[in-house]
Amino acid sequence: MADRRGYVDGPVRRASRRRFFKLLAGSPLLAAALPALPPAWQKAVAKESRRGPTGGLRPAGVPCPDCGQEMVYPAAGGGRLAAQDTAAALDRNRFLEGQLSGQVVESPELAVNVWDMEMTTHANNLAEHWAYLHLGVDDFETRVANREGFNRLMLRPRRLGQDLDNLDTSVELYGERFESPLFTCPVAALRAFHTEGERGAARAAGKRGFLTVQSHESSDSYEEIAEAQGSPHWFQLYIRPDWNVVKRSIDRVEASGCKVLVWTIDLLGGSNRELTRRAAGSEGTRAEFCQNCHNHQEGYQRPMRRNLEGPEGPRPSQDWDYLKRLKDYTSMNILV
Repeated sequence: MADRRGYVDGPVRRASRRRFFKLLAGSPLLAAALPALPPAWQKAVAKESRRGPTGGLRPAGVPCPDCGQEMVYPAAGGGRLAAQDTAAALDRNRFLEGQLSGQVVESPELAVNVWDMEMTTHANNLAEHWAYLHLGVDDFETRVANREGFNRLMLRPRRLGQDLDNLDTSVELYGERFESPLFTCPVAALRAFHTEGERGAARAAGKRGFLTVQSHESSDSYEEIAEAQGSPHWFQLYIRPDWNVVKRSIDRVEASGCKVLVWTIDLLGGSNRELTRRAAGSEGTRAEFCQNCHNHQEGYQRPMRRNLEGPEGPRPSQDWDYLKRLKDYTSMNILV
């Protein structure tokens, strides 16, 4: 029954919701989309898949592969999916794949490692925004190489003879001390992933004493990010052909207290970003891609590209002599 506002009453709505989840649980086709559903929906589908004819819940258990005792393992669906879940439960290495691929967590406190955060980012953002963040050069060779290289790094624990309650993870760089060697990378347009953008990330980094490296293509200005961080941070520079425009960019961040300039040279000579090129060649997708869809307003410029008008300057080649030109012009430290 519906009330005057057209809302269905509670019992009918709950029954309809249960029938819908039961449909999801029993359909192999719909169950394929289960991993992409919100965690609360996944739990509801798992619950309905165990509900018996009288409405009670059947126990969901499989034998432990080590000791043989019954383990609670909620199947996410019926039929073929349930068989797959049982096989997965018997797989001794199932957690390894989960560790490497991550999972969708409902709050930051539930994250076990950084890949949980990556998976959650994937699940909670537009496909186009995720594609931009997930971008790799060539056939994603750079992503594979970065991951394999990272996996070769090991921490060497020395547990004896140390004050484990007062471990010092700080590092000093260019006369400034940070609480950790970890830092936020210069990723462009962070408001595409969170409404607080770079200011939110800098505020979080500032609370932990971490370094922030700002992208030249950021959604927020240097001044706004520094205010959120509580101190000046490093700035990543993309060179423009006009030297006078570059000088104005340098003057702006240096006047705000920036101590280190990070010159990114990955675009020199070209960068084969296959995902972008493939999308550009597909009808109807170019305007949706993150690099293009936020610049649709006439005259729009990102904050660090604004107010750099003035007399034109020379256009020197970007080589080792250009690096000397940068060092001679600014008192900031320069990383390439």
